[in-house]
Amino acid sequence: MRPFSHLLRASLAICWLAACGGGGTPVPVAPGVAPATAATAAATPAGTSNASNTPTPTPAPTPTPTAAAQTAAADVAPGAPGCAALEPLPVIPDGARQVTEFGAIADDDLPDDDAIAAALAAMGPGDWLVFPPGTYIQQRSILITRPYVTLWSEGAHLHATNPVDHTLGLRADGVRVYGFILTAVTDIRRDAAEQARISIYRDKSEPGLQTGNVVRGNVITQGDTADTANAAGSVGILVYGASRFTVAGNVVRRTLADGIHVTGASREGRVLDNHVREVGDDLIAMVSYLGEGWQGRMRSDPDWAAAVEAGDVQVSQILVQGNDVADNYWGRGISVVGGRNITVRENHIARTPYGAGVLVAQEGGYRTPGPRNVLIEGNTLSAVQTTAPPYVPEGDVFTWLRGLWRALGPRTGHAAVEIHAIQNSAVDAGDPALAAALALRGVRVERNTLRDLGTDGVRIGVASLPGLIGQVAVVDNRFAQLAGATLRNAGDLSSLFCSGNVLDGAPALESCPMPVALPAVSGATLDCASLPQ
Repeated sequence: MRPFSHLLRASLAICWLAACGGGGTPVPVAPGVAPATAATAAATPAGTSNASNTPTPTPAPTPTPTAAAQTAAADVAPGAPGCAALEPLPVIPDGARQVTEFGAIADDDLPDDDAIAAALAAMGPGDWLVFPPGTYIQQRSILITRPYVTLWSEGAHLHATNPVDHTLGLRADGVRVYGFILTAVTDIRRDAAEQARISIYRDKSEPGLQTGNVVRGNVITQGDTADTANAAGSVGILVYGASRFTVAGNVVRRTLADGIHVTGASREGRVLDNHVREVGDDLIAMVSYLGEGWQGRMRSDPDWAAAVEAGDVQVSQILVQGNDVADNYWGRGISVVGGRNITVRENHIARTPYGAGVLVAQEGGYRTPGPRNVLIEGNTLSAVQTTAPPYVPEGDVFTWLRGLWRALGPRTGHAAVEIHAIQNSAVDAGDPALAAALALRGVRVERNTLRDLGTDGVRIGVASLPGLIGQVAVVDNRFAQLAGATLRNAGDLSSLFCSGNVLDGAPALESCPMPVALPAVSGATLDCASLPQ
């Protein structure tokens, strides 16, 4: 991916519709990762309860973050039964090692990389490495390559000083990270896994998916001085090539790309009760890529074409629930670009100045397939394209962006919920070998509350070629204070179903065909008991 400033300057016309980049790609395009090998027996629809819409508290051990992070983490509430439920945190076992045993010294302003590396090299499966309170200096990425290792913070702060190499990387099955405070020195927006502040990452050259990772109760936030005003050069938490993962109860503030980004054909995971603020692209994104030259590969490689049709190269089976996200200065709230079997439930999404609150999209310019079976249910969306961002980064590379916002800001015109399939050629859309991969099918927008909207409530099919969108339902939503229509159907959608929507307390006047049956949309179906805690 090109640097942030170059990409956005070159793409402003496209971004008017797409908001750019399938969520701000933080890593190279995935060529298609093999599906997870673990079974999902007795799978059930993910999340079945009415969870609180506020995020859950950062669990014990409680870090001691900056004042900004303490404010962000203050209003979190526990998860809900089903897949949205989290068990209490584990207890430090007998025999856990301390990082100080290996020479790490907190609060001495000296690098601790060698000591941390020595400690990690001494870990075996099932071992714990505990970081006592204090600040540890990180000059390069910390990569945890031993499987089933747990990193536990007792108020530890990891401060990264290298803008190009500062991830805390989970690079093996079963690695878990709990309770750290993470800051970083940044310069420009970057796009590699090494610049994500926390990354779950399986390299595309390795077979299969990484499994069983947990990122829970961490605080990723800005530092206290001008040169540490941002928390990560890329995304806050990256999930790439992972299965059966849990990202929960984290605070993410002021990353230069997405807050939380799930890609690389990751599947069977959950993103719960996180608190995301003031990031440089989508607040939470799930993005799938077919890769450059995908059209030729679809025609010449039957096995890969079958994998695309089966959804094996897409982000799939993901539950996003109970998150509180707001105040980005670019991008969308929660985006599903090319994903399959996704549930976006009971999240608070507020103050998205530039783009949609929720986006479900296929984007030809970024070589993404069409989403399938996406359930958007019980969310609260407010202040969509009615505010200016409270924070835009300092520094010369961001001067042009600050200037745009001072001039009343760029806007996409997205609805609060935007559904489209864009940037496709008529040749691709008309090719039987390719059209199925591009088709967006099976989206239900149900029981959401949408208010204070600078544009439409739900918009479907803008700039989308005929036939690419179908089986969409807009049911029992509550709209208030919107500048546009409750529902704007800009496409040829004979399978659009709408019913029971209310505007300012009265039945909304909609015009859409009424199919015989409501489209069947289940969202994610997960084996909740198998997911790590």
